[in-house]
Amino acid sequence: LPNLTKFVFLGSCEEYGNLQVPFHESHRELPVTAYGATKLSVTQLLQTLAKAHHFPAVILRPSIVYGPRQNDDMFLPALIKALISGEKFGMSKGEQTRDFLYIDDLLAAILMACTAPNVNGKVINISSAFPTRIDAIAKKVASLIGGDVEKLINFGAKGYRPGESMKYYANNSRAHELLGWKPNIVLDEGLQRTVDFFQ
Repeated sequence: LPNLTKFVFLGSCEEYGNLQVPFHESHRELPVTAYGATKLSVTQLLQTLAKAHHFPAVILRPSIVYGPRQNDDMFLPALIKALISGEKFGMSKGEQTRDFLYIDDLLAAILMACTAPNVNGKVINISSAFPTRIDAIAKKVASLIGGDVEKLINFGAKGYRPGESMKYYANNSRAHELLGWKPNIVLDEGLQRTVDFFQ
């Protein structure tokens, strides 16, 4: 592929598994899900190709991406749609933390990675670098929708998934250093935009 100047692969912070937070690119990954393991296998293949054959791959590891038009098999859109429709929403106790990244910030990182120099073979976390509890997110969404919809949320109705990471957020200093990237959409603004879209 002589005309290929950059190959940007979207990995996942699930590649880190249950490692100590904040996740850092220097950590030796230990995924606990099949999804994380498959992402890591592609990451390692691309790093090998970059080193051995100068393949121009850069691996971005986004945290939990959210925003308008997301499929409702994901937590936030499923929650928002249920509460808007006045339906009960069963979830875990929500004690786990997650690192939410608004879609526009991820898109900006992808574009920056396409033209950034000296990133071939590098893994770069793309994250807010800020942990938020899932129960706090659910309550925030309910307050943005308004009324008394919080009563529709059934905390503890579901158990935690096997192997679920209870602490999940990633350092993003390498993204700033190598790409000149930082997240611009804070969580409150991103949630408001997302709720407005689904309403």
